[in-house]
Amino acid sequence: MKYCQNCEMNHPDAANHCTNCGAALPAVGDNSQTHVTPVEPQVSAPVNQPVINIESHLVKAVISTACCCIPLGIAAIVFAAQVQPYLRMKNYEAASEASKKANLWGNLAIGVGIVMQIFWLIFYQLFFQVISGFING
Repeated sequence: MKYCQNCEMNHPDAANHCTNCGAALPAVGDNSQTHVTPVEPQVSAPVNQPVINIESHLVKAVISTACCCIPLGIAAIVFAAQVQPYLRMKNYEAASEASKKANLWGNLAIGVGIVMQIFWLIFYQLFFQVISGFING
């Protein structure tokens, strides 16, 4: 084994240059610089980080898209789909912001859907009263 004096890495005898730092390695017959360093595995203590669970509101987004208001529901789905990738990247602030936006757009879609249903029922009743007035009339 050849030993790199520059970065302290061991290399096979056939190597002429260090693969880590690029320094020239000593010749095979030159035993003055051959050195084998035992490598001990480094065990790091697990870091106890609190588990942060941020709700994505994906179910609300899908239901509001299917039942209420498609355009606003799609916006809710887009923001809800961003929460988990941000959590995997440990970007908790962005995940929280995406969750809040998904909740907002989902609630708006539900609200607009309910208002539209109320207007539709009023229009439906008025339309049939007018039609029945012409028929009976």
